[in-house]
Amino acid sequence: MNWWDLRSEVRSACLGPDVDPGRCIHTHAEVGSCRRCVDACPAAAWMLDDEQLAIDASACDGCGLCVAACPEGALSHDVAPALRRWGGLTAAFAACERVGAKAAGATVPCVHAFGLTRLAALYRDGVRRLLVCVGECEDCPRGAGERLSTRLATLNRVLAQRGLSGMVARKLTTSQWRRFFTTAAPAVAGPAMSRRHFLRGALTSVAESGAVKKPLEWQAPGSVLPRAGAGELAFFAPYLDAELCNGCGGCIRVCPHGALRLAERGDAYEVHADACTGCGLCADVCDQHAMSVDTCSVVKCSRVPLQVGRCRACGADFHRPISASAAASEMHCHVCARTRHHRNLFQVI
Repeated sequence: MNWWDLRSEVRSACLGPDVDPGRCIHTHAEVGSCRRCVDACPAAAWMLDDEQLAIDASACDGCGLCVAACPEGALSHDVAPALRRWGGLTAAFAACERVGAKAAGATVPCVHAFGLTRLAALYRDGVRRLLVCVGECEDCPRGAGERLSTRLATLNRVLAQRGLSGMVARKLTTSQWRRFFTTAAPAVAGPAMSRRHFLRGALTSVAESGAVKKPLEWQAPGSVLPRAGAGELAFFAPYLDAELCNGCGGCIRVCPHGALRLAERGDAYEVHADACTGCGLCADVCDQHAMSVDTCSVVKCSRVPLQVGRCRACGADFHRPISASAAASEMHCHVCARTRHHRNLFQVI
């Protein structure tokens, strides 16, 4: 049995991704509508119902498309492109396992399993070229969903709007990819070392060449770029409609990353688009339909001023967005305003 056959045998025993349940938005709120892992899986291995989110390990083929689709980094695997120096630049090499361009550390189950977070992290690490070798994706079940080219276009749109150079993908034939990969140098050249440090240096060299992968440290894709403000393009742009919002603060409380925050003085909602992952949980919990999250869109507003007061009916402190249609004399919290403030909320018999 050769190395590649052994690798396939080992992968067949543990194909599924690593799962961090604490990151999944369904653990934050039962009303979460995200089903991206389910929709991305070409093998229908993921199952979601009112009781649970589960994966059928016997159906999973290890493609990793669910990892790329998960906005919260709840799914992960150790698959990553290999970084090499090519043409004077740092390039990422990746070849689909189905095309036969086998190379330790650079052959992956599917190149479309590189999500926006992975691409942004590669850009942060200096990668400006992505050299891939793929087959006919149109004839492959794994190519039916969102592809690498779509995510790369999103990345480049945001980079261009910030005045930054983009990342270029180049599709190579099997022979070209093999030749470029074998002649390219490791991305980071280690210093000369003594025999005493040979083993440590050898392990470092292997890691740099891409044969050993470090798990991706999850982060919102926008966090690696200069901060986006109002009027600038963001990977994900939360928008709060001041005309519809009643100031309940539900979106603030459920946001896992502080993309929506109450200002320190309590006089405004702040939108930090670069912290947004696009999970949509804020929109799921908003019963006023005041929240939305747009993908690769301009940040419409980064600060929403609030009216702050004390409810005349129940005495509770409240805040709500200042809108053009709101009555200046309205001094009731969102609960009393909804119950018309003359009804008894509780009745003791």
